[in-house]
Amino acid sequence: MPEKTITAVANDDVMGSVYIGENGTTEAAVTQGSTLKLTAAPNEGYELVSWTDEDGNTLGFTNEITIKAYKTGTITANFVKKEADKYNYLYHEEFKQLTTSTLEANGWKSANAQANMTIESDANDAIGNYLRFGANSNSRGAVKAFDTTYTSENGIAFGMSAKFNKPSVDPNEIAVHGGNITYNSGNINYGCTGGYVLYLKQTSDGSVTVNEQATTIPDNTWFNVMASCDFTTHKAAVTITSLDGSETYFSGEVDMADTAATGIAGMYYKFGKSSGGVISLDNIEIFSADQLSAQ
Repeated sequence: MPEKTITAVANDDVMGSVYIGENGTTEAAVTQGSTLKLTAAPNEGYELVSWTDEDGNTLGFTNEITIKAYKTGTITANFVKKEADKYNYLYHEEFKQLTTSTLEANGWKSANAQANMTIESDANDAIGNYLRFGANSNSRGAVKAFDTTYTSENGIAFGMSAKFNKPSVDPNEIAVHGGNITYNSGNINYGCTGGYVLYLKQTSDGSVTVNEQATTIPDNTWFNVMASCDFTTHKAAVTITSLDGSETYFSGEVDMADTAATGIAGMYYKFGKSSGGVISLDNIEIFSADQLSAQ
């Protein structure tokens, strides 16, 4: 097999450095088809946003990626100045540093369909890496238990970016809960029946409900959700918009099914059977709700 030379560079050496393998080299001559690990090391105040090849193709978003050397070329680690967080987060997950193989260890779990949960990438800069859960199979559920129940005397705000791909039979579901969620027949594969703080459901005809209130959200389209949750009244003020904020799909107050909830403890998400059903998630945000009024 012929040799191919891979060169790794940073878009700006002030922002960070990059190397191939474990020896700190920036160039490697290897047999065609060989696997190489590339590592980006952002300097303080900067972060990696993507890896690209010399043709402009995006190869990944995490600090470490693995590539195959099919041809000689240059791979660039693209760094940018790290922006200050928009909120003082209690929890924030953008899936930038998670990989498919590390999802389960980080609490994103499906007892029956872990192989159908993957980290994918979207060319839209507002998304980048995201979690995808779906398969042409029976409905399957998944959970994320947070390390604690997030509470605040000022209420809790929960935000996320999400996308539904409608199923052919059973609904897609996303639920946020305070620890008391219930499932049909006690089985997470059969759907949520109660105990939720926030609950989005998409049926096979593409219809969507938010805590049982009907709305319209385009299929196969990213949208943003922000819910300001009051655990005294057990109501949530929910706004759902297009990713760029130009369209509002839902704006209103909804009732929590769990009137004993004191905060947010976890998430549940399920793809519907038997073909087409997919849940996509990104930018999970939890913070004290008083910060919303300061924006």
